[in-house]
Amino acid sequence: MSFIWASSTSTYSDPLYSTGNQRPTLDLQFARGKSLNDYASGQNFITFTRDSIGTYVDENGVIQTATANTPRFDHDPDTLESLGLLVEGAATNYFPNSSTPTGAVNGVRTVVSGNLLPDGTTGNCTQLYVDRVQNNLYDGFNGTVPADTQFHFSFWVKNISGFSVTFLYGRADAYRSYVTIPDDGKWYKLSRDVGFSNSSSQLYNLTYVDTRPGGTTDPVSTPFTLLLWGAQLETGSFPTSYIPTSGSTVTRAADVASITGSNFSSWYNYDSSTVFIEGSRIGGESRMIELAGTAGENRIWSEVGWYTSSYAAGETANTLTGISAPTGGFYKYAYGFEYNGSDTIKSAVRGGSSLVTSTTVGNRSIPNPSAGSVSLNFVGLGNNSKIISRLTYYPVRLPDATLQTITS
Repeated sequence: MSFIWASSTSTYSDPLYSTGNQRPTLDLQFARGKSLNDYASGQNFITFTRDSIGTYVDENGVIQTATANTPRFDHDPDTLESLGLLVEGAATNYFPNSSTPTGAVNGVRTVVSGNLLPDGTTGNCTQLYVDRVQNNLYDGFNGTVPADTQFHFSFWVKNISGFSVTFLYGRADAYRSYVTIPDDGKWYKLSRDVGFSNSSSQLYNLTYVDTRPGGTTDPVSTPFTLLLWGAQLETGSFPTSYIPTSGSTVTRAADVASITGSNFSSWYNYDSSTVFIEGSRIGGESRMIELAGTAGENRIWSEVGWYTSSYAAGETANTLTGISAPTGGFYKYAYGFEYNGSDTIKSAVRGGSSLVTSTTVGNRSIPNPSAGSVSLNFVGLGNNSKIISRLTYYPVRLPDATLQTITS
């Protein structure tokens, strides 16, 4: 992935500041500045809440805990690159003891102390020593969960055996994956979609086999030792940030960030606009940002292109299709729209690709502040998880060619 930054001496080294001498009125450079401050004005327009703690990865690759109502600026745990503002929906970890998970086990499992953990502390984790010469050796992770619900399973593992160990992990059926963990002193996070629970209590496990994918499954012939920490079982089909538990399940509240009132109107232009977004949709609903009006007004959000839906009688929703918001990876998007009498003319582009255009008849297709309050929202809707690296707004409709240039 790549980012476009303004230099410390001249903003015109940044392509987003040399678009036909058009300068943005809002420039949220979350990855670069690691703050909510607007780069264009130097002000903080954003109201942010999260009614619980939340975790994130810092610039050293260590899991940190942010207090309630504190934004989280995430980093790549391997490259340590600053990624941007982490925005997640509410989620619950159904494992009651995440640092020392328990359940049915073949092997010798003990709680050990004095290990440097992924959160930077020296504390307790589970040690599993396996010396049985038989198939299907496992360590179970027990949790009571809602029935008939999609789940995702994740945890950290560290191999201290003196050699690489290969095993299966996931659920005690087809929802399992092979992985080989080297003995290199590092913690590795494993993550697996485990499908639907068919009961209120389900066993998720590691099944150890001394083999490779596609090979013959042989009994474990050499004893090995693993450390386990940070077990998490949550609804959905993707992992969210770590939710620590100790004795009971824990729910992390949703991140809610918005710009409203005069903080919004100071940079927004109803007649014509261009929005640039760089970010990653981790999983869940594909909405990245939302321009929202009051009841009776329209909502516009970056999803599959710009999607507009109106509450006014006789009007229908209109979708500008063709610009997808894929899961994983960081992408650049640019969207332009303008009010032109009774028509809304919109176009969008992702990553320098071909333009997608649409003309929507009806004078309510763009949220109009004169008809009520309008806000810009970054919100973890449902089980939504995303990282916004940068969001830049121009109070003009930039040419289509420019949309392609700034997303290339």
